[in-house]
Amino acid sequence: MPLEHFGHLSAPNPINPLLDRKLKTCGLYTQVNGASGNQLHCGDNKLVLDFVPGHGCLPLGHGRNPVAETVAETLKLPLTNLVQPYFSEATEVLARRLMSLSPIITERVNFATTGTEAIEIALNSARLATGRLRLIAAVNGTHGKSIGGLSVTHTSPVNEFAELAGTVFVPFGDIDAMDRAL
Repeated sequence: MPLEHFGHLSAPNPINPLLDRKLKTCGLYTQVNGASGNQLHCGDNKLVLDFVPGHGCLPLGHGRNPVAETVAETLKLPLTNLVQPYFSEATEVLARRLMSLSPIITERVNFATTGTEAIEIALNSARLATGRLRLIAAVNGTHGKSIGGLSVTHTSPVNEFAELAGTVFVPFGDIDAMDRAL
């Protein structure tokens, strides 16, 4: 059934009104008809670069991709593909290899299966390493929908989480502002 039978795109989004506002504010409110590689094919015949890493699509791109095909073939092997909560020999080998390649990671590696987990691990690791609770984040940064991610996200509808966490926002790339915030 064609999409026009389901209503008009100009009507408010019945699923996520906040997403509607964000997309309109950013000038990204458009219909996506398909995707290939790192591009979205939009209803107004525009190609848009897809920088949204949600659901793991950006690292592999959309559609046929040699990396995705290799991952799919690997998943057919009789190996565990769960990083957490179990440990496998392959996971330990990967962790040790990553530590051998890093000049600063020498004691442990935390694996995450989602971006949300990665943000939460990063925030908690920063607090543990510094002994400080206050966070510093970039103006206009977006880091997810979890409480931790929202606490370092700089958009007006979610600023109450940043205020609760005591987050200080500085312009991206402004080293002087970062020094003052520290």
